[in-house]
Amino acid sequence: MGGGTLDDDVKLALAWFISVILIMLGVVIIAFPPTGGIVLMTSLVAGLVIAGIALLSGRGTWMIAGYNTAFSEERGAFDERELCRGVGRS
Repeated sequence: MGGGTLDDDVKLALAWFISVILIMLGVVIIAFPPTGGIVLMTSLVAGLVIAGIALLSGRGTWMIAGYNTAFSEERGAFDERELCRGVGRS
C-alpha cells in the first residue's frame, strides 16, 4: 500500500464487513420495529460521519466517484488532499 490508497484486498474486506452490518441492521429492523428505525438512522449518521472524517483528513480518494477510476495521468492533474477536503466539505 502506498500514498494513502487501499489495495483491492482491503476494499473487498470492507465491502464484506459493510454487507454483514447491513444484513444485521435489517434483522434488527424486522425483529424490533419500534427501535429499528432509530438503529438504522443512527447507523446511517455514524457511517456518514466516518466517511466525512476520512474525506476531510485527505485519505478518502477511493470513495470519490470518477477519480478512483481515472488513469494515473489524469489523477496527476489534481491535488488529492484538496480534492478530498473539497468533497468532504460539500
